[in-house]
Amino acid sequence: MKKIDKQTFWAGMVGIVAFIAIICELIFGGISTASVSAAIKDLMGIAMDVMVFIVALKLVTKDHSTEPLETKLENALDKWRMDHANMIIRNEEYDRKQNVFSFFMRTDLRNFFGDATALKQKGLFVKIPSIGSSKYLEKTFQMEFHLNVSTFLDGKINENRKSAFEAITNDIAMYLQVRHNITVDKIQTTEDDAIMIIVANGLVADEENNITIDDQIQYLISIIDIVYTCYLVAGNFKVK
Repeated sequence: MKKIDKQTFWAGMVGIVAFIAIICELIFGGISTASVSAAIKDLMGIAMDVMVFIVALKLVTKDHSTEPLETKLENALDKWRMDHANMIIRNEEYDRKQNVFSFFMRTDLRNFFGDATALKQKGLFVKIPSIGSSKYLEKTFQMEFHLNVSTFLDGKINENRKSAFEAITNDIAMYLQVRHNITVDKIQTTEDDAIMIIVANGLVADEENNITIDDQIQYLISIIDIVYTCYLVAGNFKVK
């Protein structure tokens, strides 16, 4: 059974109230040929007003965007990159070779303040399915967040780096899951790097809960942004 949208519902309610008012006026004012004709005339006028109101409201609230999903997503990701251009970099050649969409992050966190002497070395930050992939239309898909030695461990620890990566990723995973209800599916650590795999909602509109594609895109961006903040903080921790 098709649901009635909110605009139609409330416009209908207004019409019902007006109809009841006309009937009451007809009854208490006395029923006659003239009064019945006037009531019908008023009722038809109200019906036309309600119909015009519904059409106008739908035109105003309708999403006029003709951008395809892929364009919306890429624009949102590019805007986030531009907002964090002091630290975040695209490498389109890498993406073409790997058939992914990725962001790299400058490994020297001093670059956040635009320090001219900061190193320009970069490391892989996040890797997601390539734009246009059918994986986005599934209920869930995976986002890979990478941690590298240069950002988190250089100058801090030289031995047992695998354990150090485990401690860092476990702290981040706990924060994401407890404070933001973000599901960390798997953590992989070695002496050289760590990978944190996050399960995210796909770009599927949920009419049942009024969740739109735009909402889902912003949800994906928010995950990237939260993990980015975690990296900035964790990169300054003392590692035992």
